[in-house]
Amino acid sequence: GSYSEKKSARRHYPYIRNALIAFFQLIILFKVLLYFKPSWNTINNNEDVINLKSIEILSTVPLGFALDLPKTLGSLEIYLDSQLISSIDDTASLSEQHEHEHGTFNFGTCDIADHGDDGLKHAFSLGQGVLGNMKSILLKPGNHIIEIQQRKETQLIPYAQLPLKVESPPELILGSNPFSSSPYENSYKLALKEIGQNIACNHFVAGTGWSQLWTRDTSFAAELGASLIHPQVVQKSLMASVEVLENGENVWLQDKCGHFGGWPNLSDAIVGVRGAWSLYLVNGDKEFLSWAYNVTKNSLKRAEHDVFDKDSGCE
Repeated sequence: GSYSEKKSARRHYPYIRNALIAFFQLIILFKVLLYFKPSWNTINNNEDVINLKSIEILSTVPLGFALDLPKTLGSLEIYLDSQLISSIDDTASLSEQHEHEHGTFNFGTCDIADHGDDGLKHAFSLGQGVLGNMKSILLKPGNHIIEIQQRKETQLIPYAQLPLKVESPPELILGSNPFSSSPYENSYKLALKEIGQNIACNHFVAGTGWSQLWTRDTSFAAELGASLIHPQVVQKSLMASVEVLENGENVWLQDKCGHFGGWPNLSDAIVGVRGAWSLYLVNGDKEFLSWAYNVTKNSLKRAEHDVFDKDSGCE
């Protein structure tokens, strides 16, 4: 270009340079502010933070957890991967545990009014209709963290953290074409989804409309493949599927099942042994097998006394 055009361009160089410098300074300042933002309202002392036992779940299972908290903590905020998901106005209002100084905070699929026995003598129950209305959080595979922070005036003080390890379920691949799935593969994916939707607070429930823990349903699920996919859930469910007799012995839980009237008219809870054996074939846990053996032995002894008909030789 002409001499005058070059001279005009040189006059603008300092402005362009200064604008670029200011732009990069703003980027650096923004990153610094993001890095130090937690220190404005959060006191972080890692030595005082309680590390809770980690939870391992599959990505097909909705999130649910229960926290045992001292009632003296006051106001708390619960974060999932730094995102606020719940809060407690006052821990003194939490439902009591065996110790009056502690209460339970339930979240997700554990957020149930009553975890205990219902009218049909189930050891774990969501209550009718609760499962279908339950809000579910499904997490992507990877490591996640639940943080419990105590609020004191304008400050948040880390109290505890709960690690979450989320894994993908095993895949079923039958063909070599990555762009199409066979009916068997699609059925497998559907089964994984439906099984996951029927796991609540680390227990198997029978499904919408029958949202309780049942000995036979858990056992059949375990034998038909759930032991391979969810061994920990199967074990916790089976170990909750017991009732204690007056003599202190554990037997497989026999539900009343409405019009059947329960024990001794209904005696199919012995099927718990099949679920227990299926799980043992997967995890090889001899301590669990010994526990299941004793529960089964006690259940058979009870059946011989209450149900066995000597004349017919049948129950």
